[in-house]
Amino acid sequence: MTEAQVSASQPCTNATTVMRPCLGSACSELDRPATARISSPDGWPGFKRASMSWGRALKRGMDVLGSLVGLVLLAPLFALVALAIRVTSGGPVLFLQERVGEGEKRFWMYKFRSMKRDAERATGPIWASAEDARCTTVGAWLRRYNLDELPQLINVLAGEMSLVGPRPERPVFVEQFAQAYPAYRCRHSVPVGMTGWAQVHGWRGRTSLQKRLEFDLDYVDRWTFALDLVVLARTVQHVLFGKTTWSSRERPTQALQPSEIAPALTSGVAN
Repeated sequence: MTEAQVSASQPCTNATTVMRPCLGSACSELDRPATARISSPDGWPGFKRASMSWGRALKRGMDVLGSLVGLVLLAPLFALVALAIRVTSGGPVLFLQERVGEGEKRFWMYKFRSMKRDAERATGPIWASAEDARCTTVGAWLRRYNLDELPQLINVLAGEMSLVGPRPERPVFVEQFAQAYPAYRCRHSVPVGMTGWAQVHGWRGRTSLQKRLEFDLDYVDRWTFALDLVVLARTVQHVLFGKTTWSSRERPTQALQPSEIAPALTSGVAN
């Protein structure tokens, strides 16, 4: 049987088996970065597998509690932001955009509207830039402080996202990135998140896609509930102080290998 014939239901031979079955041949051992390959969880002691299951339950519990508390405490801020959007630019307060989540399930992600209506009518789907002319005055301020992302607490409460995980992308970009990086779909073997391992290291927005993928896959393979707590703590430091430099021991030690990138497509990938 060839790699392309591997069933989408075949488990990955790595830590993602505990989180979610593999999403096709892209998650096979040959397609994973050298830094992310670990032994099969079938060879782990029973307590290790049990701790991962408990960790997943704790993760969901933290998501529910964190999103509920966040929505209650931030309600006054939400009201002020909504009023500012309505007064300055009119139109809807919330912006719904289709994203790809765990298991490649699509969902509608909530954001405060930060751009003019029909912002992509002339361009089609494109990434936003730091000084995007399509942003409204209030929207630019919201994006500068990441406040436009706060309504995603609704997605977390609904179970479509987690507080921590690889950032969800739009379907059109997922297809492009998966062609250029065969291992890209592996990041959908865990819940997508509001913040992630790549983001707290500074790989977000218009930065290297390859670096973001390396950190996302590193997160997938090293995931524990404790790691989520570390990411949340560092997110606070990142938002407040802009910190992105941490212990080198916690970074992926190797880059994606040439065999893990589609050479003919990399020239078209945003880095």
